[in-house]
Amino acid sequence: MTQRRTFIAEFKTQVVLDLVSGAHSAAELCRQHQLNPQLLSRWKTEFLERAALVFEQDQQRSAEQERIAELERLVGRLTMKLDIAKKPFMLWLCCQAHQHSHSMKGFWYVSSLVSHCPLRKGQLNSTPTPHGTT
Repeated sequence: MTQRRTFIAEFKTQVVLDLVSGAHSAAELCRQHQLNPQLLSRWKTEFLERAALVFEQDQQRSAEQERIAELERLVGRLTMKLDIAKKPFMLWLCCQAHQHSHSMKGFWYVSSLVSHCPLRKGQLNSTPTPHGTT
C-alpha cells in the first residue's frame, strides 16, 4: 500500500505561482514534481479563490488596530478621571487627619495619614478651606 505524499503550503504556493505567472506550463510542473494534473488544478483553483482573503485580512487588522487605539484612549480618559476623583478624597482624608491629630489613641494612624497627605507632598495646587467656610 502506497502512502500519500503531503505538501507544505509554501511548496503549493510556489508551484501555483510558477503556473499562474507563466514561468512553467502545467505539464512541466507535473512532470518536474511528479504531480497529478488534477491535483495541480485543484491547488490553482483554491489559491485563486482565497487570494481576496489576503486583502480582507489587512482591512480587518486595520479595523482591529483602530479599536485597540480607541480602547487605549478610553483607558487614558478613565485613568485621568480616577486620579481626579481621588484628589478630593485625599484632601478630605488629610483634613480628617489634621482634625483628629490631637487625640493620642489614633496618633500613629493619623501620622501615617498625614505622611501620605498630598498637601504635604505638594501634589495639589490649592489648600483646603476649613469646614463651614468658603
